[in-house]
Amino acid sequence: MPIYVFHLDAGGCGGCGAELQATVAAAPELALTQTPAEAQVVALTGAAMPAIQGALRRTLKTYCAHLPLVVVGRCALHGTPFGQGGIGQWAGEDQEQQIMVNGRVDGCPPVPKVIVDVLLRAVQERP
Repeated sequence: MPIYVFHLDAGGCGGCGAELQATVAAAPELALTQTPAEAQVVALTGAAMPAIQGALRRTLKTYCAHLPLVVVGRCALHGTPFGQGGIGQWAGEDQEQQIMVNGRVDGCPPVPKVIVDVLLRAVQERP
């Protein structure tokens, strides 16, 4: 039975999202789902610009809090090439606002094997 991945796109060029979806489709141990209710892991892609960070944080806390979160791609991690955004901008906020990240995949676009490895590890290591 595959591990179900919920893809949460936080805006950007779409390259990391396309790479994530193609990688999951080609990996027999993974499958995409359209709802976090069926998911075993959440994969976040996109720049997560400041204007959507509040909504994104509420979405993660409401629907995905029980799931491991893997952040995929340079924009999701650092906000580049946009210069702002990404989960790195969330650092330093109070603990109430913090989102637990269980895995990070850097790259533009990220390497497919690394995506698979980090998704699997995030699910296996989740308490």
